[in-house]
Amino acid sequence: MDKNEISIIILAAGKGSRMKSPKAKVLHNICGKPMLYHIIKASKEISDDITIVIAHQKELVQKEMETYFTDLRFSIQDSKNYPGTGGAMKNVSPKNKKVLVLNGDMPLITADALQGFLDADADVIMSIFDLQNPDGYGRVIIKDKQVQSIVEQKDSNEDELKVTTVNAGIYAFTKDVIEKYIPLLSNENAQKEYYLTDVIAMAKNDGLSISPLLVNEDSFKGVNSKKDLSDSEVIMQDFIKNKWMNAAVIMQLPFTIYIEESVTFEGECILENGCRITGNTLIKDSHIKAGSVIEDSIIKNSDIGPLAHIRPSSYIEDTHIGNFVEVKKKFTQRCKSWTFKLHR
Repeated sequence: MDKNEISIIILAAGKGSRMKSPKAKVLHNICGKPMLYHIIKASKEISDDITIVIAHQKELVQKEMETYFTDLRFSIQDSKNYPGTGGAMKNVSPKNKKVLVLNGDMPLITADALQGFLDADADVIMSIFDLQNPDGYGRVIIKDKQVQSIVEQKDSNEDELKVTTVNAGIYAFTKDVIEKYIPLLSNENAQKEYYLTDVIAMAKNDGLSISPLLVNEDSFKGVNSKKDLSDSEVIMQDFIKNKWMNAAVIMQLPFTIYIEESVTFEGECILENGCRITGNTLIKDSHIKAGSVIEDSIIKNSDIGPLAHIRPSSYIEDTHIGNFVEVKKKFTQRCKSWTFKLHR
């Protein structure tokens, strides 16, 4: 499917009260970038029509995302009059015939993980997990490879409680389904909110096809707390480090190393245990020794540390930086060895 055949809507309007933070949930960092950044980055690989639905701290969220991306559209949810996931869709007008709806708190989503939504052909495609312990989740009832209903746990009977298939919270709709059913959503429920899941029920009643799509739980993990944030960062760190090890970077005790998403390597590099590498750092044909910290710098054909600190905007080439050395901004001189602390 071409980029101009699918629209993506990212729901990023919530407060995220369980984060217990004054910062909007979607702006919390994972591996150096806000979690919403990671979702948009994956989305832009498969679509040229991306809409971000915002409300809480909307100006901050929009400003932050516009520092990374162009050609985004933003829709402001009237969360006072139209709360809920269905209410977030009220003012969105997707351009393309298939519409993928993502959540702004799923930073581990990748373009590859979304491919199943592009390949499947149905009026509605609904993501599902199979969990050993589905306690707390709504159960998805499936028959003949079609979703029959979504039953909240508190409303489930004994047989339904035995079901281990749960709603993963990501959907793909045809544009026609969006245009027909979103205006029909009601908030006549205990929470007085408009739910996107009600579209599933209405589409089912009208005989439309609703296909379940089994997805990988790690890729679609939601972040609702600081613990979730930490767990997701561990998973993303594994992804980042596996990527670079497969590209010839040698890592000693990789679980002790921290590498941000924006870091790049060229040639054969060695990272010893306990390194921390952040920002737009480039490391080429170099050896970074144990416990060293490198921030937003360029390192070429050099060895650093152990326990050295390379501060932002440093440029080091053909150089040995010894243990406990600190290099500050715009150090560019080439030399054989520095084994003392440098000051500017």
